[in-house]
Amino acid sequence: MKHQPSGYGFSWSLDRNIARNFATGDSHCNGFVYEGKAYRKDIIAYFDFREEKEIVILPEKVKGIHFEKVNIR
Repeated sequence: MKHQPSGYGFSWSLDRNIARNFATGDSHCNGFVYEGKAYRKDIIAYFDFREEKEIVILPEKVKGIHFEKVNIR
């Protein structure tokens, strides 16, 4: 069975390794990392607390979204 995630969030990390960590979290489950492109002008906010390199953007402003499955280690 192929699982396809649905829905996109408002918060995105600019760092792939951070995103991968959030995808699996403290759970014992696999997760997904989404990747897309957006214009800098559409970013609502940028936060670098705990070096997460997080942006906030409306989901409809992110284009060309694709995802990869992240396996737990």
